[in-house]
Amino acid sequence: MSEGKRKCVNLQKFQEEKFAIETQNWIDDCCKQIESLKNQTQYILTKQGASTCDYRELFDTSQDPRILRLEGNCNGTAWKRAFKCIDEDLKSDCSTPNFVTWFDVVSRCFHQDTEGKEILDPSFCQPKPSQKFVMNFTETVDALEGVVKNNPELEKLSQEMWETVAPEFKDFCPGNFSNLIRYLKIVMTKAPQFISSTVPSGLPQIQMLNCYIRTEAGKKFFSNQEVNQAMIKLVNSWGAFLDSEESLVVLNEGQFGWKGKCAQEKLKIEEYIYNKTDKYWGYKSWNEFFSRPVNLTFRPDKCKGVGRKNCMTSFGDFQKVRVKTNLSLTISVQAKNEDYSLLQLFNNNETLANYFVGGSLMQTLFMPFNYHRYHACVGGEIVFAQVIPGLLYTLHNTQVPSFQGTERDHLHNWVQTAIHGFIDSLTYISHHATRAVFIIKTADEEGNQRYVGEVAIGLQSISSTIINPDIKAGVVVEQGQELGRFQYGGSSGMMIVSDPYFQWRHGASPSEDVYLLNDK
Repeated sequence: MSEGKRKCVNLQKFQEEKFAIETQNWIDDCCKQIESLKNQTQYILTKQGASTCDYRELFDTSQDPRILRLEGNCNGTAWKRAFKCIDEDLKSDCSTPNFVTWFDVVSRCFHQDTEGKEILDPSFCQPKPSQKFVMNFTETVDALEGVVKNNPELEKLSQEMWETVAPEFKDFCPGNFSNLIRYLKIVMTKAPQFISSTVPSGLPQIQMLNCYIRTEAGKKFFSNQEVNQAMIKLVNSWGAFLDSEESLVVLNEGQFGWKGKCAQEKLKIEEYIYNKTDKYWGYKSWNEFFSRPVNLTFRPDKCKGVGRKNCMTSFGDFQKVRVKTNLSLTISVQAKNEDYSLLQLFNNNETLANYFVGGSLMQTLFMPFNYHRYHACVGGEIVFAQVIPGLLYTLHNTQVPSFQGTERDHLHNWVQTAIHGFIDSLTYISHHATRAVFIIKTADEEGNQRYVGEVAIGLQSISSTIINPDIKAGVVVEQGQELGRFQYGGSSGMMIVSDPYFQWRHGASPSEDVYLLNDK
């Protein structure tokens, strides 16, 4: 091919044609053609030279639909410009997931970090946190390792949970317990990045631990109180990092950044209180961004239009999972992931639990892109407001459905299954996870005394559910008043009513739902 001839090619044509590119300016033509090639998912760029430098090896993107091959000097400016070109395309193509390996889902450059590989362009990776955080992470992970090594039963479980990982998850797992410890020390240094998936978890630890959690040995392992206490210390040390300015690195405009084009399509940041001109939207940490306050113009009080005292609104921006009626005080052991025990939900407080016998509840899920504060769904007197501590990383249903497909299909199945595993176990989790519980005494249209409960359930951290300082027993709240917020990611919840005749009716969207007490 003559000097100066340049072309971007579709991978499907690669078997028939192989293009040599012999000038340093070839990448400019490629960038110009990216728009026209938007719907073609595979690109190869080839530069004639002595040896092959594979983009897949450099950034661990073995299944990337966009592949870049450059022959010659991998450290040259041409390689870096080529990668930036493809990166720009990925940032603007929101129909294609931005991850191409399971390592990418946890954090970009995670594989290079775990394997000690050279990172040719650090600008694409999260910088390492300051030494104080790294030392804290190391100490808490070492403490977990010590708990396991000093307990033969736990050591056996730690081995079994790796040996019994489902075949569908085997390729997306750190490996044995020693590898898990090594990986944990690295994943702790990563703030949650944006993942353009249909059902993202948004939680790097949960995603990485998913293969172990979904085993019977893993269920026993993470339910052990010593392990749970060690994990609490571990995730709280990570929480301290997420409360720092250093965690703001993920608020960038890259394809894994929360300010990128694809992330903003899901975030709808214009509905929140933020500083448009500030580099980090005015937030002081990733956690402050995660629990950002909403502009109430976008969350009007729908009950004002109803004009009835018995009107109840949603307590947050959630997705409905299920509705359960005719609630019972206790349930059988066999039904612990199929039914709700009011006594267990309210931490064995019979007085509180008896308020809702015969009533109903709605189980909900807050997705990573949702607003993560919760509000009073009715006005009235706070009877109870307390955080009940519980377990982390525990599921009832550990079964992994069998799956057939390509390697890339398996990757996407693993991503989806991580959050579905928690959804399938939400009934069980509601009884065992850390949760902020509120009970409000109110009245229906006819003046009858009613009780409404709100439960904010943290899926990851012991400190993931916060109650505002002014919310306590005896305080009278107005409908829509903020009660607290989630932190650090991972959240479910429920609304519970004592009225046996209550009907769950829905509005146009979760934030617009309106429900009526005693609406027969």
